[in-house]
Amino acid sequence: MIKFAFYTYLPNRLLRKATFEEQMTHNFILDFKDGRNYAKQKAARIVGNAISFKNSNDVVFCCIPASSAYATARRYKKFSAMVCELCGADNAFDHVHVYGKKTKKHNSREHIVSDFADYNVVIDEDYFKGKRVVIFDDLVTTSETADRFKERIELAGGKVIGALFLAHTKRYYH
Repeated sequence: MIKFAFYTYLPNRLLRKATFEEQMTHNFILDFKDGRNYAKQKAARIVGNAISFKNSNDVVFCCIPASSAYATARRYKKFSAMVCELCGADNAFDHVHVYGKKTKKHNSREHIVSDFADYNVVIDEDYFKGKRVVIFDDLVTTSETADRFKERIELAGGKVIGALFLAHTKRYYH
């Protein structure tokens, strides 16, 4: 599976040494996570253009769920529709459902990944069966969440061909 992040994200503890561009990227990622329209539109253009370089007509675009159904919808519903409109991929948003609330574990230096057991993610197996899937998450630190979600999609019968991330977390500042 190909993995690609468009930006580097500096966590708060590294921001005092950050350049202006790094601070702007940090704010953009946080605005995307908060569901701000300008950030969703900007991210959709970036991701949609990246996917459209491949034959995206037979590709499904699927966002990895956030910590709750509300956060997932706020962040990804409009965004995934915009991405799919730009690149021609099928939108999987309505085929992955979140029930309950996941504990946010990435807020500490110890990145302990949920295996989706502390909240329910229901995947429509009939929809994903036999399809090529590109998964997306806003921020990647260890890639464990993406790897676990890839396993869930493949158990449902899909073939994950790539993972895109808006940004990867920079752990140390040089």
